[in-house]
Amino acid sequence: MNKILQEQLMRLMTAHFEVDGKQEKDFPESFSEIVFFKKDKKESIIKVTFEDYIINPFSGFDLHEKWNNGIKPYAKVMYGKIKNETKGMYQFEVHSEANDKVWIGWCPKKSCIIEEIY
Repeated sequence: MNKILQEQLMRLMTAHFEVDGKQEKDFPESFSEIVFFKKDKKESIIKVTFEDYIINPFSGFDLHEKWNNGIKPYAKVMYGKIKNETKGMYQFEVHSEANDKVWIGWCPKKSCIIEEIY
């Protein structure tokens, strides 16, 4: 493997990888092809932090009326799962710790930060 390529991959490495079924920490020199498997976000428990304008919509912002039956998220930070995903939107099933209410709704991907819990 090209040394420059290997250095760049090591800097960007965030995924686990396996060689012959065993988890490895370093790329073997003999690698000519590397395949990363993407974990499905729908299987993970996540923490989602919504942008302020999603929680407190400004006048004329009609996302919740069009997509969420007029119901906005109950808190800025909520926990749960991604139910569905389109090119630019996530559908969440999440709850807040403060009141334990469940919110099922759509949000633009650029309007939230997702952290994987487990």
